[in-house]
This record gives sequence, structure tokens and C-alpha cells, in this order.
Amino acid sequence: GTESVISVYRMRLRVFDYYATGNEETLERFGELEADFNAVMAKAQENIQDPERARLVDGIEQTTNRYIDAFRNELVPAKRQVLTIIDERLDEHGPNATKALRLALNGVANREPDSELRAGLEQLLNDALIMRMTAERYLANGDEDSKKALGWAIEDLSDALNLIDAENGPEFVQVYLNTVVEELGNYRAAV
Repeated sequence: GTESVISVYRMRLRVFDYYATGNEETLERFGELEADFNAVMAKAQENIQDPERARLVDGIEQTTNRYIDAFRNELVPAKRQVLTIIDERLDEHGPNATKALRLALNGVANREPDSELRAGLEQLLNDALIMRMTAERYLANGDEDSKKALGWAIEDLSDALNLIDAENGPEFVQVYLNTVVEELGNYRAAV
């Protein structure tokens, strides 16, 4: 009995490790632990004579196998999908938006260091970074608080974009801000 509990506990730790990191090597270790669990269960089935205990072992085995199936068939594909979204979309659009903001800010800082446009761009850059961090937190744990925080961060960024009066600044700023709006729209859609 103790060996089965230890085996299940170790598998649960690997599930948490995989959920937190998405590291594919964790799946290999999980497979080894699953094999260990199956060996423990086979040994228990051979050695148990009492029908009540045999039913208990069957119940443990069935419940654990459902847990394993849910992990392999639901959690692993979902985590891979999240990692793909991060790799293919968020890691592209977020940095593109941030880069465009930095370029606009640098250009304005050189030409109009004390302007309201510079202050607005600095705030926008800060809001973009906060949105990216909030999105990563939401994708990592997916809880309701993180989802709300991400919604607020996106709203703050949208509001800040609307407050920027780039038309009174250099033309290149408008070009960069158009890039920012496009990339942030793609980022928002990906999240």
C-alpha cells in the first residue's frame, strides 16, 4: 500500500513539474514512474488474498489510470498549445510592439526631451511591459485573478494608446505607433 501511495505522489510531482515548466524531459520521468506504479500494482495483485483488499487495489489502480489518462490526453496537449502560442505569437508580437515603442521613444527623447509625447510614450512602454508580464502570469496559472489582471492591463494599454497625440510629433512616431497598435492587436488576439 505504501509503495502505491509513494508512486502516485511522485507522479503527481512530475505532473506539477510539467505544468509549471512544460519540460518534455519531465514526461520521460513520468513514464518511468508510471511503469514503477504498474509494477507495484501487479505485485500487489499477486500477493493480496483478501477480496476486500483486492477491490481496494483495483480502485487505486483504476483511479490512478484515469489520472494518468487525463494528464497525457488533456493537460499535456493543453500545455503544448500554450507553449506554442507563447513561442509563435506572444514572443513575436510583444517584443515587436516593445521595440517599436522604444524606437519612437528614443527618437522623441532626442528631438523633444521635455515633451508630453515623450512622457506618454514612456507610460505606454511601461504599460506594454506590464501587459506582457501579466499575460505570462495568466498563461502560467490561468486563474481568474490573472485573467482579470490581464484584462485590466490590456485596457490600460489601449487607453494609453488612445491618449498619445502622435500627430503633433514627428512623422516617424506615427509610423511606430501604427506598428505598436497592429502588434498589440495581434498580441491581444493570441492571448
